[in-house]
Amino acid sequence: MKNGRNTAGKFTSSNSGRPQGARNKKTLAIESLLEGQAEALTQTAISKVLEGDSLALRL
Repeated sequence: MKNGRNTAGKFTSSNSGRPQGARNKKTLAIESLLEGQAEALTQTAISKVLEGDSLALRL
């Protein structure tokens, strides 16, 4: 076994091929777009909940 692969070159059943803690590219892109906006988004969500928006409450 080399690099978590079996003799046929396929990943073993307990190894997905990504290093532990690796992040999805889409997740990283979304996080970079939202960077610095967390406080404003949270405040907006709280305002919506206080106004009675049930969807915002579920978020």
